[in-house]
Amino acid sequence: MHAERVDLLHVACYTKSEMEQHVWAVTDTSVPALMVECARQAVDLGIRFRVPSMSPHFRPCHGPWHQPYVALDGTVYPCCFSYREFGVTGEWYAGGSLEFPVTQFRMGNIHESGFAGIWNNAAFRGVRNVLRKSQGALRMSVEEFHRMRRDPQLEERFSYCRICLWRWSCAC
Repeated sequence: MHAERVDLLHVACYTKSEMEQHVWAVTDTSVPALMVECARQAVDLGIRFRVPSMSPHFRPCHGPWHQPYVALDGTVYPCCFSYREFGVTGEWYAGGSLEFPVTQFRMGNIHESGFAGIWNNAAFRGVRNVLRKSQGALRMSVEEFHRMRRDPQLEERFSYCRICLWRWSCAC
């Protein structure tokens, strides 16, 4: 069997110790050379090899329209990135951290309302509206991204979507 493509991902870090193992923290100067060698070998093998940019760049989020997440207990979330087992989660990115309340992403429970009753409820319409209105710049520096994440106004429901690591190509 032959792979056609290899894509590296930025894995989301939820603890400081995870962040310390992330590519951001790598000080070994052999890593860039290793990536160049991987790319060269991929070309030799006819495999597309993609290493994502380390700079935040915007990508549209389609989760609340196409990929809702239903947890084992029946709670529906707009996407897998908004689901966490606990009420507040921390995440680390390029040395900065942020905690956000995941409870504001609970759209409903299929055991109480059924999926049809949740899919177009006020909460789902609200998160979709925030996503439509918050596209912003297409690229920015890590410093600009940190500035944007410094005052996220998380008391406003779904405001995290504006600074989501997935949406800015900084995770998965």
